[in-house]
Amino acid sequence: MFKRFLTHFRNIHESIIWILGNIYYLKKDLNLRGYSSVKVFKIILWNSQKKYFKVKNEFGTEYFVKINTNRYVRHESSIISKIESLDTKKLNFYPKFILKVNGRFNYNIFEFINGEKISKKNVVGNDITKQILDILKFFKKNEISHKDIRPHNIIMQGNKIKVIDYEHCSIKNIKINFNKPDLNKLYSPSDGTWDDAFSFFEILKKILEKEEIEKDFFCTEIFNMIKYEKK
Repeated sequence: MFKRFLTHFRNIHESIIWILGNIYYLKKDLNLRGYSSVKVFKIILWNSQKKYFKVKNEFGTEYFVKINTNRYVRHESSIISKIESLDTKKLNFYPKFILKVNGRFNYNIFEFINGEKISKKNVVGNDITKQILDILKFFKKNEISHKDIRPHNIIMQGNKIKVIDYEHCSIKNIKINFNKPDLNKLYSPSDGTWDDAFSFFEILKKILEKEEIEKDFFCTEIFNMIKYEKK
């Protein structure tokens, strides 16, 4: 716990230094593209590569800005665009991609998804487990591996599930090489494999009672889809 606190403290300290040295130029860059009201977003999750902001366009619509390395920015924008083109049934479980920028700052702009983290209160009584199963079927059909399914990357927008953060995702031959053995460690199989169905099922196990899972047809189908993909 103390080690985690020190990590967060160090990240916030470095983030404040970054803001002091860069926020003026970032605002200027975004203003040139029609975005204003730049606000720091979830600074506790920032690191040396990733920074998050909220902005507004001229009509007051909010958007999400994700700064990252040029490589990850290009990859994530390609992945989201590909998923959107494959989503003929309009499942719309992903954030809509708006703009990719490469320059002094490398970032993607997405729609801002205003919602809350997945929990028992927004799963029970809704068709969330069916939505999860539909997403997993879509992944399987299109050979998609998200690799980072965890509560932090699942947003409940009303009774609609949204999955975010596709920087490590792969679709068939669209892949990115990365060396992060601890990625999504809490919600991945312990034997060094990727499995989005496993990750979703682990999340459901933490927020639902055992009896609720056993009675839910879609939970059973999610469990049956678990098939590890080697890292």
